[in-house]
Amino acid sequence: MLRILVSTLLGAVVLFFWGFLSWAVIGLHSASVQPLANEDAVLSALMEQVPEDGMYFFPGMPSDPDLSATEQDAATATATAKYAEGPIGVLMFHREGRDPEDPMVFAQGFLNCLACSLIATLLLVAALPRLHSYISKVAFVTAIGLIVWLAGDRTYEIWLAFDAVHTRTMLMDHLVGWGAFGLVAGAVIKGGPKT
Repeated sequence: MLRILVSTLLGAVVLFFWGFLSWAVIGLHSASVQPLANEDAVLSALMEQVPEDGMYFFPGMPSDPDLSATEQDAATATATAKYAEGPIGVLMFHREGRDPEDPMVFAQGFLNCLACSLIATLLLVAALPRLHSYISKVAFVTAIGLIVWLAGDRTYEIWLAFDAVHTRTMLMDHLVGWGAFGLVAGAVIKGGPKT
């Protein structure tokens, strides 16, 4: 039990610290997340046109339940044509700002890393009977990071047209972060056929 707790805590620290390094120090994401050109004009238009916080997909697909089947088909055809023509995008919008250095944001981020680390550690412990070496434990945890990427960033690229550069950058981010966590967890969690 102590090794599970140690692996969980160290894994959370590794994931959190790697996130800080990749975003704030190394600048890994600087090529994939760019500022808007003419930002003030765009933000002014958004404040005028977007009435509430939320996630928006454009061009929007019809969602009026009162449309007849014929009207629904026509609205869907129009939206599909707009989508094919472009532009397309996803907007996460908050009308109110927030302090980017708010300690609660960092606390929530660390707790998220802690939850991920606990789940990964428990999966590693469950898989120990089939993991025959330190390298296999490292690879197992790294593979969890790959699954996280496939289920999240890669899925968003497929269905929401997220930028390919961002998606590949996130792949590198996950493989390094989860690989580093695997190095730690593989050393802390003992057991398996040959350990």
